[in-house]
Amino acid sequence: MNDAKTELLDGSNIRPQLENDINNQNRNVDDLRKRLQQAENALADAKIKLANFDSRRLSLPKIISDLQKELDDLEAKAKKCQEELSKLQSALDALKNDDSNKLANDIADLDDQINKNRNKVSEIDSQIASSQGPLEDLKAKLEKANSDLVFLKT
Repeated sequence: MNDAKTELLDGSNIRPQLENDINNQNRNVDDLRKRLQQAENALADAKIKLANFDSRRLSLPKIISDLQKELDDLEAKAKKCQEELSKLQSALDALKNDDSNKLANDIADLDDQINKNRNKVSEIDSQIASSQGPLEDLKAKLEKANSDLVFLKT
């Protein structure tokens, strides 16, 4: 019986160790439950991401098709703009060449007219200058005739 008593006494020393082991096991279980919950949350997030990814992946052909259509439209517009730009540039070049030639001709014609008019003005000035002498004589004769007329009337 002594042995049984010693076992009981020795068992009382084992109890704190067993309680400690149980507490450790409970902490391990709680930790594993917590990690399981985190893993389940991560799995749910991954499933949502996968569903979103699948949804986006399935919509990509439509998006690509729309973008390709928009790109084709923009390329067609760019081609039209380039053609229009080429036409306008050609017209501008033609106008520059035509206008500069026409303007050069017009300037030359106007220079000729200016020179002719200057010559006419010079001729008229010399005619006026040459007529001043006879005009003064005529004025003097007219004054003499007027005074003679006045004399005759009186």
